[in-house]
Amino acid sequence: MSNKNHQKCISRTKKRQVKIDGAHEKNIFELLIKGHKAMSAYQLIDNYSQHYGQVLKPMQVYRVLKKLIAKHLVHRINYNNSYVACFNENDHEAFVGFICDKCSTIEEKTQDPVKELTKKFGLSKNHISQTNLEIVGTCQNCL
Repeated sequence: MSNKNHQKCISRTKKRQVKIDGAHEKNIFELLIKGHKAMSAYQLIDNYSQHYGQVLKPMQVYRVLKKLIAKHLVHRINYNNSYVACFNENDHEAFVGFICDKCSTIEEKTQDPVKELTKKFGLSKNHISQTNLEIVGTCQNCL
C-alpha cells in the first residue's frame, strides 16, 4: 500500500472522534493503526513493551481489544486470530477485506458485497449479529 493511501486511512480513522479511554487503549490502537497488518494479542504485547517500555498481561490486552471492537475501531480477523484497525470512515457493522497470507497486510474493502449477500438471502440487519468476509491470498507486493 502506498504511503499516500496509508496516510488517508489514518486520517479517516482519527477523524471519527470516538472517545478512547486510558493510555493502554490509546497505545494499543496506535500500534494497530500504524500499518495495515493484522496483529495477534501476543504480538501487541511484544510491540507494546518495545514502544512503551511496559509489559501488559494477555487479559489486559484482550479487555482493551474488546473495548476497541465495541467502539468499531478494531476488527477481529478470524483467519489468524488477529486484530486490525478499522479504516472505513462510515461502515462499521462488518469487516470485508483482503489478507495477504505472506506479509499479513490487510486491505479493508467496502461492505457492498455483504449488503448484496444479505439482500440475496432476504436478511435484514436485525438478523445478523456479526459479519466477517475475509479473502486470503497473496498481495501484489509479495508475488
